[in-house]
Amino acid sequence: RGLGDVYKRQDNRLYEIKAEKGVQTEGNLELFIVEGDTATAYLAFSATQTHCGAGAVDVTNSITEIYSTGSKALTYADGVEGQLKFLTMQVAGGTATLTPTNSTGFTTIAFDAVGENALLLFTNSGWNIISANGATIA
Repeated sequence: RGLGDVYKRQDNRLYEIKAEKGVQTEGNLELFIVEGDTATAYLAFSATQTHCGAGAVDVTNSITEIYSTGSKALTYADGVEGQLKFLTMQVAGGTATLTPTNSTGFTTIAFDAVGENALLLFTNSGWNIISANGATIA
């Protein structure tokens, strides 16, 4: 099924797959609808951002590959409830330190070696760490 498709489930209710304006829809998009609720999807699991240098990590791609050639300060804006973000260090020429706008239980995540990674979940108005491998959490 794709965007704009209308389909009937076993409960005989009609559902339409939609995306908000500005949401990237490339890749595999999974949409789960809870009966009686409206679902908003903001994950494109195959969509990857390649991030070189300092600055903002994008919120629209679910995966960000970090390429650092020196010490870099990375910022990360708030997501939407239930959003996941996977960050992984691909080139480590220095420490890349991520500071989310709002977070729960941490302030920064520092990546300084190839293969270090973190999986974040946005819930209760902040980013939460689901798992981290090698990255320094402060």
